Amino acid sequence: MGYAGPEYFCNREKEVENLTEAYRNNRNVTLYSPRRLGKTGLIQHFFSETQKTDSKVITIYVDILDTVDLEGFINLISSAVLNATETKADGFIKRMTELFSGMKASFLLNEYTGMPEVQLGLGTTPEKEHSLAAIMNHLENSTTPVVVAIDEFQQISNYPEKNVEALLRKYIQQQQNVNYIFSGSEKHLLLPMFSDAKRPFYQSTQHIHLKKLEFDTYKSFIQKHLNEGNKNVPEIVLDYILNWTDIHTFYTQYVCNTLYALQEEEIALGRVKKLLFEILTEKEGYFHTLTKLLSKHQLQVLAAVAKENVLTEPTAQKFLRKHELSGAATVRKSLQALVSKGLVDEELSDEKPEYRVNDVFLRRWLEMR
Repeated sequence: MGYAGPEYFCNREKEVENLTEAYRNNRNVTLYSPRRLGKTGLIQHFFSETQKTDSKVITIYVDILDTVDLEGFINLISSAVLNATETKADGFIKRMTELFSGMKASFLLNEYTGMPEVQLGLGTTPEKEHSLAAIMNHLENSTTPVVVAIDEFQQISNYPEKNVEALLRKYIQQQQNVNYIFSGSEKHLLLPMFSDAKRPFYQSTQHIHLKKLEFDTYKSFIQKHLNEGNKNVPEIVLDYILNWTDIHTFYTQYVCNTLYALQEEEIALGRVKKLLFEILTEKEGYFHTLTKLLSKHQLQVLAAVAKENVLTEPTAQKFLRKHELSGAATVRKSLQALVSKGLVDEELSDEKPEYRVNDVFLRRWLEMR
């Protein structure tokens, strides 16, 4: 569910204001939140609003989650940059040839998007550094301002090359014409990149934490669009949906979109409960496959966290007895494994960690078992 335009974008005025102020004052931003809470939509909305006031600005979004090394990163960002700055295919090819002259570079069309892509044969470290320098210089030499959003930026810490952060920082700190948004959902990997004094990006960005939308604001937004679609949904039903989805943007949108598609104008609470059960049943095969990848104890801890909804004392005897779990040390080890696997989020609240199963559908399915 991508960005569908400002009329379908709920609130986030403060976050957009912060991004706009950072852009106007030439500050880079670290944007973080749990998965599927709306980071990409916020970035696209910010791009849309910025282009209304500054039509010349070039906006570039690239998601690097699926990249595994520096070569993949360079290929992906080169394609995104050239597509944004060269509006015609022949211009793309010409610029690619100029930038990567003397290197093994090829041009192809993505079979799904139809957009041109760069494929560079980067066998050596000097070739990688040369190509990265070329694309960074291309951005800096733009005659108009540029904003680059690199989503799931923490992925670079998993690359086999150990100098990627330092290499990127070297080029970025020399740029005056380019602003960056480094966004991500793995807080335990992303934030240390910008808060650890030993890391190259230390204190180089403004931090923005994207939180859940306010309950009443989101409810009014949903009610408005359902009314426009001639759906009569009582307030008690909307309250139930928002509580069930934990006000999590992706899951709330998914449920409401499915509800909107029903060939019914009057939506009662019983119908919504049936709809939610149907959604979980449809996803049951995936959940079974996912949980089979866990050890028996990890699955027990995952189910226990799901049933707590928010877990604040994972080693407390009350919690261990309630869910028939083994010793505190074993639970702590399994919990950290689940955090590392991206199945459980760890957030600080008043300096104390809180744990949640981040996939709301998985959480509700585990609750039913």
